[in-house]
Amino acid sequence: MFALLAPRPFLGLTAAALMVGLAGAPLVASADPTPTPTPAASAAATPSPAPTTTGPTASTSPRPDVASPSDVASPSDVASPSETAPPSATPSASDDAMRGDSVRGDSASLESPSPDPSGAPLSGGDAVGGPAPTESAVPTPELKALAVAGPSITLTKSASPTRVSKVGQVITYRFTATNNGSVELDDVGVTDELEGLTGNTCPSTGATLALGQALTCSASLTVTQAILDFGDVYNFATVFGSYAIPESTETDYVGANAAARVVVDQSPSIAVKASVSPAGTADKGDRLRYRATATNTGNVTVTAARITSSLGSLDLDCEPSARATLAPGATISCAGTYRVSAADARRGRVSNELTARAEPPFGATDASSDDVTDDVRLRVNVTKIADDSDPGLADTGGPGGALPLGALGALAVTTGAGLLRRSRRA
Repeated sequence: MFALLAPRPFLGLTAAALMVGLAGAPLVASADPTPTPTPAASAAATPSPAPTTTGPTASTSPRPDVASPSDVASPSDVASPSETAPPSATPSASDDAMRGDSVRGDSASLESPSPDPSGAPLSGGDAVGGPAPTESAVPTPELKALAVAGPSITLTKSASPTRVSKVGQVITYRFTATNNGSVELDDVGVTDELEGLTGNTCPSTGATLALGQALTCSASLTVTQAILDFGDVYNFATVFGSYAIPESTETDYVGANAAARVVVDQSPSIAVKASVSPAGTADKGDRLRYRATATNTGNVTVTAARITSSLGSLDLDCEPSARATLAPGATISCAGTYRVSAADARRGRVSNELTARAEPPFGATDASSDDVTDDVRLRVNVTKIADDSDPGLADTGGPGGALPLGALGALAVTTGAGLLRRSRRA
């Protein structure tokens, strides 16, 4: 009806348009309805809808030079948008939370390179979009902080000589404090609380050490008897320094310590000398006088020094009193008297062992196993008497003297009796 009412020229134009539409419909239908995604399009969550066309579809008028729908890859053969879409140009908040990084700079500095319009793969990446950015691609303040060393200081202490054994020896100590950190240190000082140090050249505070700078100083210690008695010398020296806290008006401190050991060779010992008089042969009842002297011959002080005797009845009187404390070279002297007994006369001798004994430093006072000792033996010969002799008879001449006395008595009695008879007769 429209054709009947329209003018003839208009019908001609309509027929021409219809022919052009029929000829172009197969080309439009064979084209991919989904356009190639771009970085901007991939960033969008919703893909663009396929364009709509007017006129017949490709299936109604196929052409030999155009691929049929069966030749076109099915949706299952085409990579999904998640496989082909390039990485997002700007990291999302969720990506940042997973990495633990903070995004720095504008979004342009983090964008991936745009794909080549020709579709050729980009160097070092996928065909579209290039490689996804890694964690190291985003610099963080934590990584920069690890590259900066903090404040630090070290101290060394040495001693020379390392062994001593005599009073008067001098030990020299040397100290070296080094700033091995990354900041300057102020108020640096070295202290050593070892008693007896002299000539200490170390500043106790106020020194400044630049990066890598070292401070050297020394002190000396003279060995005393107290040091020898105590034993090894071992103690710590300490160094401190202050530094300014970055971005603050406050300061903090850093320090270190170092020790040195000096070995003390302790040699406790004691020696005893003794004498007895008379030195010749003694008889029963004679008195023997003993004298003994014990000397501390070691290099340390000994305590509880005393001299003992194997003769139980010998009572020794000592000066100083028994169980005295003896410094090296000091002595204790004892004296006592002993009377020769009948048992000594029967044996023909008097034997005496005199022993000097003392405790070394830190010795066990309730045990004698660690005592230092020395002893000496003295022997005096005694006139020997027989075991069956009677001292009372011996004093009167012995048993043989009784016979002459009896004979004389009998003679006197006989003579007296004869004289008595004669007087009566007369």
